[in-house]
Amino acid sequence: MSFSFKTASVKFTLSIILLSFATCASARPKEDVAAAASSWTAALGDDEPDKVLQLYSDDAVLRGTLSPTVRSDRSAMRDYFVTAAI
Repeated sequence: MSFSFKTASVKFTLSIILLSFATCASARPKEDVAAAASSWTAALGDDEPDKVLQLYSDDAVLRGTLSPTVRSDRSAMRDYFVTAAI
């Protein structure tokens, strides 16, 4: 088997291209999480529970840090954010 500079160069270039896509792909979820956390913090800071609830899916389950109660419906989750602000 002989060494081909052209084949090695193509493989190297392809590897660099694929790695650059992997870097871009892994950066996206981090940005999404940061944006979601920022939106949640802003909504919570506005002291408007309905804004906070909009950030949760309809099948969300909440176990808040200020209450041992598990909340699995919208009204119970809303109640948590109303009473957590007090």
